[in-house]
Amino acid sequence: MPQDPTDPERVKELIRKYYPQEKASEPVVLSRAPRDPRTFMKEEEKRTILIVDDFPQARSLYHDSLEAGGYRPLTAASGEEALTVLSATRVDLVLLDYDLPDMDGIAILRRIRKSQNPVPVLMITGSDRREIVEEAVRAGASGYLVKPVKLDELMSRISRTLAEPAQREKPPLA
Repeated sequence: MPQDPTDPERVKELIRKYYPQEKASEPVVLSRAPRDPRTFMKEEEKRTILIVDDFPQARSLYHDSLEAGGYRPLTAASGEEALTVLSATRVDLVLLDYDLPDMDGIAILRRIRKSQNPVPVLMITGSDRREIVEEAVRAGASGYLVKPVKLDELMSRISRTLAEPAQREKPPLA
């Protein structure tokens, strides 16, 4: 029988596995409980979130958390792969790592903003340097998260971003 990915012990195990520097001794609770109605939605009714990160463990952790939260996660390991997915699939939100091997997250964000179907983008960065955050916001990011990302914060930010209709059409500032 598969393990429940929302089980606090399972979440702590995933944190220890993918983020060994994080303390997993405190109970971790996902924003979306297993009884959330979205968990039982038909696949076509779930909101689709594209996870773009070159770090496989991060992609896997975000994927499992989003799936447990009732979302339909898709993954991409590079900017080009992300743009290919976006051109072929309707996506409701993008989690975009700032530092990718083939292009930086800002370049991808700008291309998303110029596309026919711009979607909200939450930038994920390993740095909280002000200039990176400002550049992401100017390019049209709906928000940003600093690694290591806490799962409850991730789920909360996704939920808030998807709930704000103005975020869906946020133009770049420059």
